[in-house]
Amino acid sequence: MKLKSLLLFCLLLATYLGNAQGQSQRSGMTYPGARQPKEPNTLTIFSENGDLFYVVINRVKQNINPQSNIRIEGLMQPVNDVQILFADNTTRAIIRKVTFQNPIDNKSINVTLKMNRGNDGDVKLRFFMSMPMKDYVPTPDEYAMTFGQDVQQPPVQPQDGRRDDGGNWNGNRHDGDRHEGDRDHGHNKNTQVVVVTPPPPPPGPMPMDVQTFAAAKQSISSNSWDDGKMSTAKTIAATNYFTTDQVIEICNLFQWDDGKLEFAKYAFKRTVDNNNYFKVNNVFTWDDQKKALNDYVSQNR
Repeated sequence: MKLKSLLLFCLLLATYLGNAQGQSQRSGMTYPGARQPKEPNTLTIFSENGDLFYVVINRVKQNINPQSNIRIEGLMQPVNDVQILFADNTTRAIIRKVTFQNPIDNKSINVTLKMNRGNDGDVKLRFFMSMPMKDYVPTPDEYAMTFGQDVQQPPVQPQDGRRDDGGNWNGNRHDGDRHEGDRDHGHNKNTQVVVVTPPPPPPGPMPMDVQTFAAAKQSISSNSWDDGKMSTAKTIAATNYFTTDQVIEICNLFQWDDGKLEFAKYAFKRTVDNNNYFKVNNVFTWDDQKKALNDYVSQNR
């Protein structure tokens, strides 16, 4: 009887522990080797190249304005899903899982991650350093905020100097020291940011509209011989742009392949979509002219 009772107790205990472990894993609060911190941790991310970026932690967007060096305080979870989105909208986003762990006293720590852009243009995120929060000294250009509580400050202007591998800031100071009064936690309201908006690029060349092109074709066709057609066509091309389809229509106004080839070469750099110029080959009867045009396009693209 005692043996049966003991077996029943062990079975109930195993069932309870299994359910508790399943609930903990589903909640995303546990992670191998990580412990729930007694004090909030801090995550610092900076770009060596000055790339501006946004940080999303556990699906919560942190900074409203993009930054190049940011410190996020108040992280209570031991495991955090971190996503970095770049302001240029072309650099590929970075997604990492960051685990905070201080195996000595479980005090708050600062984990610093460094980003740099490789020769291929891709940005790499690497671990830089980890230290107790009480020993961490922020850099002058560091933007500080509390998790999920951005005050919408503009990007902090980068300072001269850079972090060394020991976490120290090597800047251009006359006394070579860093003072406690230099810490503004990224919220220096006296920072003046001047944004210069470049003028829009000039519009690209536009091909002739339907009516103008129809008049141009009529003028070319009014010549009886290819020589006269060529002179008129080049005069028109000197002050107008074409589409590839318009070049094809003009080439078909010439009787001989030699005239078609001469105009096709002349109009190539006056064609707004000359990436489609391979279609012009269809106007030729002989392969020699097709090859000659292909060679010309390859040499002048």
